[in-house]
Amino acid sequence: MLRRLVAATSPRGFRSTVGRCALTLAALLLATACRKAGSPRLEGHWRGATVNGVTADVQQQANAFAAETELDFKGDVVAIKTPQGKQTGKYRVVHDYKKSVVITTDPDASKDDQKDDQEMFLFDDEKTMQWRVLDGKSISFHKD
Repeated sequence: MLRRLVAATSPRGFRSTVGRCALTLAALLLATACRKAGSPRLEGHWRGATVNGVTADVQQQANAFAAETELDFKGDVVAIKTPQGKQTGKYRVVHDYKKSVVITTDPDASKDDQKDDQEMFLFDDEKTMQWRVLDGKSISFHKD
């Protein structure tokens, strides 16, 4: 779902596509009933910094969008703030690996093999993570 977030990387389409996908994620988050507590490594306030993997002609717009994006994780609740607004909902941890956490926000994604409904967060260190939104594309976040 969020992998589509950065799918349209043209200067005209990047912000609107990301915004629509972020709002779709937020709607899914609001509908999700979680069975497992959140991840301690995700816990806290994260501010977007840069977008990795986009072409040079949209890098500036993508980075501007990232800088206005924030994630707040508290227990099994996540709030996402984008330039288009803020939404809050629940998530479930699918995998908690040494260097990454995989979550799901789709209430129908109860099986680990439903990869399209899962989101991966890769940790560079305890204060820096990458939200892998598409193959080869991610948003870098720094923890406050």
